[in-house]
Amino acid sequence: MLRSMTGFAYEKFEYGGCAFSLELKSYNNKGKDLNTRLPESLARIEPEVREILGERIMRGKVYFNAREERISGSGFALNEEFLVLAAEQLAAVEKKIKRKLDPSFLVLRSEAFKSESSDRDEKLELEFKKHLQSVLDEYGKFRDREGKKHEKEIRKGLSIMEAKIGEIRKKAPEFKEKLRQKFEERCHTFSSADQGARERLYQELTLIMDRQDFNEEIVRFDAHLQFFLKSLAEDSPGKKLTFITQELLREINTLGVKCGDFQVSSLAVEIKDEVEKIKEQLLNIE
Repeated sequence: MLRSMTGFAYEKFEYGGCAFSLELKSYNNKGKDLNTRLPESLARIEPEVREILGERIMRGKVYFNAREERISGSGFALNEEFLVLAAEQLAAVEKKIKRKLDPSFLVLRSEAFKSESSDRDEKLELEFKKHLQSVLDEYGKFRDREGKKHEKEIRKGLSIMEAKIGEIRKKAPEFKEKLRQKFEERCHTFSSADQGARERLYQELTLIMDRQDFNEEIVRFDAHLQFFLKSLAEDSPGKKLTFITQELLREINTLGVKCGDFQVSSLAVEIKDEVEKIKEQLLNIE
């Protein structure tokens, strides 16, 4: 199953006189890059939050931001230590810039208040983790929906590639026969007196025919194509599928170089174009 590395989820809840908002978003990235930001009241569980996120997200650049806003005085008291320190720093700034500043913004900071109950911290953490799981569930649904869109486009490209490699397979015997006839005509231009030169030329032309035989590339391309289709059902196959597309490109490029037929070469170019489109889709797949 394909999942997009692009995802988004948002949730709000209220607890203990405060409103909490949780936002989770991610973008495509080569590896896993977790960025978390929690309010001071939840700072001690940040390592656990990162672990929970890491278990559900295998790849991508991830941003998780949790905010806390006080909506009533219930369960809180002023954090005198913070306010005194902040007031001193504010006074120093006022002295430096030589004008008065409005200190009221300090009480809007969550650090300006502290819990009056030690039980609140543990209960809040449990409530927060419950909503975190809810956010992750919605985030997962978002990525699954996006992944299905990518998979639809990828399967469309694979179908086109299967059809075109099938056309090349049908043309391969015809191309080989035309090449053989062309070389035999050239061999017959030598007289019987030039038998030695004729034999040498025949050997060289046979070697050239072998070099222009692209049946092996067709077989290997087919094998990689089937492996790709099988791997689509795996969990988080993004990197693996990218490696397979590199092999597909290698085989179709070799086929295009070997073949001297315009129609076959044109089909090879069209297949290469479809592989490149799939590579673009895979850039956003976990």
